[in-house]
Formats: sequence, C-alpha cells, structure tokens
Amino acid sequence: MSLGDRTKYIGGSDVGIIRNNSKFMKRNDLLLIKAGLKENDFIGNRYTRFGSEIENTIILDTEFEIDIKISDRQAVFEKPSAVDTISYKCHVDGLIHESTGTYIYEAKTVGKQFELLTDDVDSVIKHFPSYYDQVQYNMYLADSEIALLDFAHRKEDDNSFFIGSHKRYWIERDDVYIRDMFTDINEFLIELMELKNNPELAERYRDDAGIDSDTVNELIQVETEIAKLKERQKQLKEQVFNEMQMSNKSKYKNDFITISLTKESVREGRIDTKKMIADGIDIEKYRGKETIVKPNLRIKLAE
Repeated sequence: MSLGDRTKYIGGSDVGIIRNNSKFMKRNDLLLIKAGLKENDFIGNRYTRFGSEIENTIILDTEFEIDIKISDRQAVFEKPSAVDTISYKCHVDGLIHESTGTYIYEAKTVGKQFELLTDDVDSVIKHFPSYYDQVQYNMYLADSEIALLDFAHRKEDDNSFFIGSHKRYWIERDDVYIRDMFTDINEFLIELMELKNNPELAERYRDDAGIDSDTVNELIQVETEIAKLKERQKQLKEQVFNEMQMSNKSKYKNDFITISLTKESVREGRIDTKKMIADGIDIEKYRGKETIVKPNLRIKLAE
C-alpha cells in the first residue's frame, strides 16, 4: 500500500527531523516542504537506496537466525491528527505475529557506525535517535507494545552486508517518550498551519533568508585565506625563532619590522595579598611558586 502525498501526513521518518534528530534534513526545510513551498530535493542517497534494495535479504537472514516469521511487508498505519488535512501515518518493514501480540519490525543498514552499537538500547538512543523516534511513533500508530529494530552491518565497498552481522533490539513502547514526542509534533503542526495560511512567512524558515550569497561566498574565501595565512604565520615565526636562537641574536630590526627574542627566565610568584591581609603575619609563606617563562618572539610592525 502506497503512502501517497507526503505533504498530507507526518510519517515515521519525519519525526526525527521534527525533533532535530536527523542528519538528512533540517526541521525548517521539512516545514517548507510540508507547506508546499519547497521541493523535496532529497531523493535518497546510495545508502538509503541500498537499504531498500537489500531489505528482503536482511529479513530472510533475521528470520533464519532468530527463528521468527516477518510478514505484512510495508504495512501502513494511520491515525487522525488535530489538523483535518494532515494525518499521522507510517509504514513498517514488517509485522511479527505472536500469541502475545503483534510486533512491528524495522530494518536498518549501518556502515562504520555499526561499531557504536552495544547490547544496550541506550546506544541506539545516543547514536541513532531518529530511528528510535521512528519505532516509537510506529508502535503508537500500530497499537503495538514491542518493536524489533534490526541493524545490519553494511559493507562499504559493495552493495552487500555482512551475513549474520546484526545488532537487534526488542524495544518496548514508552508512552512517556511518545507523549513528549507528540508535543514536538503538534508544535510543528501549529507552525505548519501558520505557514500554509501565511506563505509570505516562508523567508523566516529559509537558511539563506536575507543574506546575499555573493557576500557569503566572499566571506568563505576570506576566512579560508585567513586560516592559510595564520598557518603560514605560525611556520614563519617558528623558523625565525629557531634561526635567532641558533645565531644567538636577541633582536632583528629593519625599516618595516622589529623582532625581539625574549630569553627564558624565572618569574617570582606573587604575594597573595588576600591571605596576607586575612592573617597579617609571615608574608613570605604566601608567596606563590616560581614559574618558568619560555623564550618568545615579540613582533612590532613599523608605523
């Protein structure tokens, strides 16, 4: 069953974006897309497409390894929202029908970040919060109490994954988490309806609103040059420092610049006057420790 026009519902993958937990899209961009004021230019990358293509193989591998049956692939669930024109809607990668209830199944492929996952579900919340948002949202819509979130370890060099290399989490429905999640979703819907009714407000949600792109591009060039110059400045100062030490010179001067090389010295510790005033005796015992002042260059440009 197709999900249809994504501007007419909040989907499972939208929730992480709404909560600023997604690396694929920003919340403001999603607002503009849902309001019909911006094209959705994210059509998937090589990893999301790979996940879709290999999903059936991942499911078969999981069914074999842990002896379960995953059915109802791409089942769709929907509930009304407070806004007539927008619903809460999701699809799941599959359902697991057990005597104790029906559980949802979600498959994900992960590359190098697979190593971040531990046996504790907290590692999912920390490193993949948008996926955790998604399964909690899907459990709410499917009236399910448990979800199986299945991470398959993706190979980086070809379109395959490591057979038998999974991290699987049986995640329980968390109604407190879901309540907080829907607080964020409903705030998003309020902003969305305001934007739909007042499309002239769109500029406030655009990252580049009110900023001249030529100015930004010039700033990028300037900042890049400054960074390069600072690095070169550091290299030249080190070179001059070494040369002055080797030649035992403490000063260099011409019509344009004066460079002084301070020698290493010992700085006496300062007297702690607060303690001196408080105690009124034996000032020397409050003298701080001596510190070594390393040799350094002092540079002054001619005016």
